[in-house]
Amino acid sequence: MNSLQVEKRNAVYTSSASKSTLLPYLLVIVTTICFILSLYLNFNTRSRLESSEAGQWASIERLKQRQSQLENELKASEDTPAQQLGMTEQDLQQRMEARADELQRQQRKLAKRLQKQTEQ
Repeated sequence: MNSLQVEKRNAVYTSSASKSTLLPYLLVIVTTICFILSLYLNFNTRSRLESSEAGQWASIERLKQRQSQLENELKASEDTPAQQLGMTEQDLQQRMEARADELQRQQRKLAKRLQKQTEQ
């Protein structure tokens, strides 16, 4: 073999050796980038879920307060007309329970809708 052929073979071995040493470093870099990206996405999703959950709890508390307020207003508004119309207390109680049930149904419906929005 002449010296030119030997130099070409050495150049081929050298370039393939440098490629084989770069490959593990490249894999480590790509793996590290993927890991960091997945951590970021995980924390971002978690923070959004926590803020959404806090908003849902606040909405539920507002609904409970509104329900209590409406029940109090209902009791106060029905006392005087019931006496004027001569309705029995049992009739009033049934009407109040029916309205309270309706309020609770609406509250559950809103809670389900909030849950669906959170899941989306």
